[in-house]
Amino acid sequence: GTCGGATAGTVAGAVPALLTFGLSLPAGAVLGGGVGGCLGAAAGALSGLVSGGASGGVAYRYRAEISDGAAHVKVKALRAKEIAVEKAQELQTEAKVLAGSAKAHAGGTVNSVSHATSEAAE
Repeated sequence: GTCGGATAGTVAGAVPALLTFGLSLPAGAVLGGGVGGCLGAAAGALSGLVSGGASGGVAYRYRAEISDGAAHVKVKALRAKEIAVEKAQELQTEAKVLAGSAKAHAGGTVNSVSHATSEAAE
């Protein structure tokens, strides 16, 4: 609004510029910019009021459906969490089994190497 008003004010100030020695150009820009800024702010406030009121009215009208939808999303999210926890526990158990198997295998290898080393030393 301010830029458009300043431009319009400068153009309007061009007509009397010959009589005012060019001083009407910046004066028109200042006045036009001020008026444009005020009108732009008023238009923005009015459009915000109208759109906010409309969206609030729609939200109020469909508040039960919105609440049901939110509850449905919450239930699905909690179920997804339960599934993820179950899967994580299964993977943890599987990892423990594999680690124990690898540890037993490695321990047997270390014991046999240790036993062979002690026999060679004797």
